[in-house]
Amino acid sequence: MSSVERALVVVNPVAGPTAGRLLERDRLTRALRGAGLSGEWVETTADRDADEIIADRAETGPVVVIGGDGTVQAAARALRGGDRPMLIVPRGSGNILAQRLGLSPRLSAALDLLHHGQVRRVDVGSVAGEPFLLGVGIGVDARIVREADRRLKKQVGVFAYLVGAARTLPIEHHDFEIEIDGEVVHERGASVLVANFGTLIGPWTFPPRADGFDGRLDVAVLKAETLDQTLSLLASPILPPETVQKGVWVRRGQRVQVRATRALPLQIDGEDHGDRALFACEVVAADLPVLVPPRR
Repeated sequence: MSSVERALVVVNPVAGPTAGRLLERDRLTRALRGAGLSGEWVETTADRDADEIIADRAETGPVVVIGGDGTVQAAARALRGGDRPMLIVPRGSGNILAQRLGLSPRLSAALDLLHHGQVRRVDVGSVAGEPFLLGVGIGVDARIVREADRRLKKQVGVFAYLVGAARTLPIEHHDFEIEIDGEVVHERGASVLVANFGTLIGPWTFPPRADGFDGRLDVAVLKAETLDQTLSLLASPILPPETVQKGVWVRRGQRVQVRATRALPLQIDGEDHGDRALFACEVVAADLPVLVPPRR
């Protein structure tokens, strides 16, 4: 990365703790200089997200994104399909993408990737023109996202989703028509997830084995109508795939359409997108360059 002269640092000022932000900025500036880079520090606002900030600056150097999954997703809107790499410094309540990519929340470890990291291109999903890195969900998972108060997420992090989950009880089930690469199936469940890297529900990530490097989307129907289904669902992140079919139905494909019998809450990368009865997704393989630790 030393041949690149300029980097853009995009910061979500309300993600993570604000204490020590000036010190963090100073450390980041020194790290950029050590990598032969100058840097511009720009904070997002309610009216100006990461994608607009990046689009207004046509440099070719790396984009350092300090924030949560929502800020990373916004940055992906501007960086997908190009060669400008993104370096993620996770500061949100979930940070699922950072976990899946093996990225440390420590600033020093993240910035070390400017020297020693490698660029890998991750898959990017799309729903109605909106890119997603984690996944799209309709049903109870989206209702949990809606019920997880933003202020509570800032105070207690991932545990806010447990509060959101409690507010969704009892869990409703619905009938879904799911089309995967032209094949139509009908399933009943509490939620349908179309995942790239996976979606956070409470302390669990579903589907547990979603892989954002395989050029496919994982389609999971979550079921909890019976005790067997509920126990299987809760244990699915730690059980072999063949043992969790009672609680999680999973298929894979490149193009997916989901239709519910009525409008239900929809979430995209952990952000509430209102109620819908129908959505369609597709994936573009290796569409976004990201700096990650070297492969062992």
